[in-house]
Amino acid sequence: MKKSSLFLVLGLLSTQAFANNNLPFVGTKSFDFGGVPAHHEGYTLSIKKNGQTKLTKTVCYSSHCDRPVTLYSGAFKSMIGFKEGGQQYYIQLTKKQAKLLNRNKQQEYDCDSINGNYGPCVSRYY
Repeated sequence: MKKSSLFLVLGLLSTQAFANNNLPFVGTKSFDFGGVPAHHEGYTLSIKKNGQTKLTKTVCYSSHCDRPVTLYSGAFKSMIGFKEGGQQYYIQLTKKQAKLLNRNKQQEYDCDSINGNYGPCVSRYY
């Protein structure tokens, strides 16, 4: 009986360790996809060791910032969907960066078009 309990505990520990390897990081990091000086949209991603994840978005204007809006709260997923302005978007999370995808899960562009940068909406975590 003791032997089987020990194997069960070891199995659970190795499962937890394996699960943590699938997380891009543990802790809180931020990212953004560009914007204009008078309007900035920042994201905060918090991931706990157990995989609980919270993604929030804060919109700031030249005079103030709105309260953060929770886009997702739950178990970690590498692709998180959310609606904004009647449109469906996704954020794909990797170990080093976040990518903004459209409703068809294709790369979104034009996030920093004010600077003439029409490249993909990708941001490294900071």
